[in-house]
Amino acid sequence: MELKKGLVVKMRLYKASNGVNEILRKANGEVTNDNQSISLSFATLEWENYMKQLAGSEWFRADVTQVLEPSKETGEYLTLAVTPKEVTESVSKALKGADKALSPVELKMQKMELELANLKQSSGKVVVDEDEADLKGEVSVLQKENQLLREQLESGEAKEVVKVEAKEAPKKVNKGGRPPKKK
Repeated sequence: MELKKGLVVKMRLYKASNGVNEILRKANGEVTNDNQSISLSFATLEWENYMKQLAGSEWFRADVTQVLEPSKETGEYLTLAVTPKEVTESVSKALKGADKALSPVELKMQKMELELANLKQSSGKVVVDEDEADLKGEVSVLQKENQLLREQLESGEAKEVVKVEAKEAPKKVNKGGRPPKKK
């Protein structure tokens, strides 16, 4: 099937919610993520520009809901039964570009995880900069403390139990700062 410029693609875009790249729903099934529905003409300058900006945006998912094709006889738009492969590939390619845009902290974390994996696999020394060495030292100290506490709990040596008391809920007040009237 040869795609023409006349195709109209309708899709729904979803934003990440609290840094989580998955669709979150309420108990009744309603989506809690910010989302919007858009319609674009496929294989046009508008389509290309939108796909480019989609790669660096906060949108993490796009569902193609409908693809419309103009009828040759009447000029009306008819819904295609199957979404063309070229459309879905174009959208998924644009969204994969969004995954590559990582913050500097995320890049550093990836680098450290890779180095840690290399340390575990190799028996030789790996040269790291001082900041990363300090962080790894702190992590190892915390891991040792955590292991020691676990051993104490399992053996029954841990006698000190920390109790956390719940705080009293704040009282409701009206706009003027007065407590609400009793009925």
